[in-house]
Amino acid sequence: MCCSSFIEKHFGSEQRSAWVAIFHSRDKDRIFASSAEFDRKLIRERTITGLTAARGRKCGLPPKLSAKEIKTIRALLKTVDIPATEIAARFGIARSTLYRTILKPAA
Repeated sequence: MCCSSFIEKHFGSEQRSAWVAIFHSRDKDRIFASSAEFDRKLIRERTITGLTAARGRKCGLPPKLSAKEIKTIRALLKTVDIPATEIAARFGIARSTLYRTILKPAA
């Protein structure tokens, strides 16, 4: 026996449309939920694939200064009485980049 005929037999035809609407809305909710679950699985799968593909690669911007330039900057700061701002301007970098580079251990 179908749900709609059961409802019509026990509750009358005037309540049938309300019950059918409830059943249809629940079906739509289930469809949307399963669709959302499927989309979430796809997103997770693609994220994991992207992360495994990116392993071992260097991300971010390339270094602004070479190792030779860093040695020159360290030598200039130790020996010459030139302010850090002026040294940074000579190498075309910001003063904060200069200090950050100096604080890194020598490679």
